[in-house]
Amino acid sequence: RLPSPSSYDQYNPEPRLRTRPVLGITIFTSVRRAGMNGWKGNMYVPESGYTYVSRLISVDPTHIKVSICGPMGFFCNSEVWTRTR
Repeated sequence: RLPSPSSYDQYNPEPRLRTRPVLGITIFTSVRRAGMNGWKGNMYVPESGYTYVSRLISVDPTHIKVSICGPMGFFCNSEVWTRTR
């Protein structure tokens, strides 16, 4: 789901960034190749203000599987995202 154009980064741990619009911010950082069709890196989640270790796997040309895990690899969650353009 795409954020509303009127959504702000209100949960950011850095107070000066809490007034920036969520739409258009970089959520994946430190991304590096991990296998033939995958990547690893960090993912910032504006809804919580937390950054998680993430893994991206290309499912097909229009879908990627996004997985995030909490500290030490516990509490993992995955979703399949669809390309919007």
